[in-house]
Amino acid sequence: FCMNAEFIFLKGFVAKLTEEEGVKVPGVHEHELFYQRVAQFAWCKLCRQRIGPLTGGPEGFKCKDCADPDSGHGAFWICLPCFRKQQTKSNLQEGILRGDKGPKYIEELSTWQYIRRAMHLCRPFRFTLWSALLCVVVTQVARVLMPNFQGEIINSLIDRDRSRFTQLIVTFVSLSVTAMVFGSVQSLAVEIVQRRITVDMRTVMFESLVKQDIAFYDGVMT
Repeated sequence: FCMNAEFIFLKGFVAKLTEEEGVKVPGVHEHELFYQRVAQFAWCKLCRQRIGPLTGGPEGFKCKDCADPDSGHGAFWICLPCFRKQQTKSNLQEGILRGDKGPKYIEELSTWQYIRRAMHLCRPFRFTLWSALLCVVVTQVARVLMPNFQGEIINSLIDRDRSRFTQLIVTFVSLSVTAMVFGSVQSLAVEIVQRRITVDMRTVMFESLVKQDIAFYDGVMT
């Protein structure tokens, strides 16, 4: 009996010491909200979505004061995305880049600076990019000229000019083949550029995340 009582007492004591503190979210709920790793059959009171795959996972924040003491149902729940949005609105430091020495100032970029950064990302495969742009120009020029030659072909048929008809047919076929070939190269080059930019952006983002201070992860709750 003594061992069971000691076990129950120590279990309750440890649970009390390790209990997570509640979080106050002004303007959302009057009671403290507690983090819950798994939310079963719970709906977010802000976005009205069921907490689960649609909200990024089964995690959420629950008000223990509003829950039924017997069944535990009927509590106030909010999902993690809504909680983060409310934290950003209520505390500006949660929405900016932070380091161990405090918030870091983030300079707003102009349109030209965004363009320069995009060009910097494209620098490792600039030849592929220029090839794609050249293919776009050639393909569009060929497609613009083709309707004109179609009209000329019809006119040569009406005039029964065999030599001119043959010459126009050869030119029209050449333009069609040129548009097809350069269009295929254009699609391939654009796909390569898109994939390379995506991979490089993910790599740069991961390297930047690894270099951040611990305070950054405390702020963004990753």
